[in-house]
Amino acid sequence: MWQQQIPQNLRDGMEYIVLGSGGRGEDFLHSDLDHAVVLAPSLAPEDVGPFLSNFIGRMQNFGYPLCQGFVMSTNPRWIGTTLEWQTRIQGYFDFPDWENARYLFMTLDGVPLSASSRTWTEIVDPVWQGVRESPFICWEMAHLGIHRTVALDVFGHLRKVSGSRGEAVNIKDGYLNPMVHSIRLLAIVNGCSHTSTLDRMKCLAEQGVFPESWLARIESALEFGWAIRLAAQVADLRSERPVSDCIHLGELDSKQKEQLVHHLETAKQLERWVHRRFTKPR
Repeated sequence: MWQQQIPQNLRDGMEYIVLGSGGRGEDFLHSDLDHAVVLAPSLAPEDVGPFLSNFIGRMQNFGYPLCQGFVMSTNPRWIGTTLEWQTRIQGYFDFPDWENARYLFMTLDGVPLSASSRTWTEIVDPVWQGVRESPFICWEMAHLGIHRTVALDVFGHLRKVSGSRGEAVNIKDGYLNPMVHSIRLLAIVNGCSHTSTLDRMKCLAEQGVFPESWLARIESALEFGWAIRLAAQVADLRSERPVSDCIHLGELDSKQKEQLVHHLETAKQLERWVHRRFTKPR
């Protein structure tokens, strides 16, 4: 699709960067079209904007929904030359409020469509180093981005949302994201440069960050979450319903409910451990 919608004379000066779950290799049937573009110095966003809009529209027709957070190349924040990217990123480090910190972490899930790119490496390597060396930015992610996001309250009860078919749990925001973001944060501070969550976990295990028993529990929880999310999305498509990230509790059998709570407890333990590990710098 990229080759079909972007003329070659422009495409040669554009680097497509897959972000989010796609960058981590964990995208699903209904994953958002999170992406960025790096431009050659000879190109400007207005030169490629109409073609990018057409590309995004075609991808939407093929089942890739627009990113709800507008993390796409039609947003000026996510397109530019190498110098423009570097200047923008330095601005995030100069004023690292929570919004700017989030942009830095999003960048660290990016993977070039071409598999390897010296241009993207020049952009993202300083982000790895800068985040790793900033206790404040790491604290922000642990306390503002991860803490109390798992769908269990302090008493171990499910934090439910109102789904289209009764009570539900948001499997993405209340289950998978807290674990994925926790692993990413730990990987960064321990020098693991992988983007895949499972590869990050293997790196952490090799460094002894996790006990083997805990590593197995987290892997099991992730695999269960990915599987139940995929099954729910397939069921939505087959029933011609809007695809969502809600797991409706009334549609789970007793064993699935038990497994859901068990794995949420693992996610909660990881969330608490990360929260305690990253204290606010004085």
